Amino acid sequence: MTNYRIRLTLEPNPNGVFTVTSPDVPGLVTEGQDAAEIQANVQEALSALMEAWAEVELIQRAKIYLAMVDEPDGHAGTPERDAERTAAHERLMDEMERCGIPFSSRYEARWIARWLISQHQPHFDSTRTLMWAKPNGDNEWFKEIRHAPPQDNKEGWIPVVVKFESLASLGKVYARNTD
Repeated sequence: MTNYRIRLTLEPNPNGVFTVTSPDVPGLVTEGQDAAEIQANVQEALSALMEAWAEVELIQRAKIYLAMVDEPDGHAGTPERDAERTAAHERLMDEMERCGIPFSSRYEARWIARWLISQHQPHFDSTRTLMWAKPNGDNEWFKEIRHAPPQDNKEGWIPVVVKFESLASLGKVYARNTD
């Protein structure tokens, strides 16, 4: 582990509390009454800032990745462009792994990137619900899942129980497609 020293500026307040800032770390602002409390609060503030910076980095990686995979630029399929897209994909997955976001293949990365950018990240407990699935026919997977089947159900939709879980509840599970 590497230790870093940062300069702190302590401004006394009339109520006996010090406001602490740092010229080395923009955004670091905390308070404390004594050295032990100041040290603990500075460490907590630094952790919070690092989490915020990691989230900003992750969202930036997601935006770069989606811009490359969503907007054909006329160079799709060229070795240079494919290498750039692969590199952007790897950087996104590295950042997702560093932030503790589980994923299981390159196909999910695009959808997780969209979810990250949307900033709609609800936290909920595991939920089960009845849905309708259209069998694939080629394997045991489904082509599509809906809340309700088509009215005539000529395509043979079948009832399935789907369990929804927040990504945050899954823990750190990473599997990259190495094909």
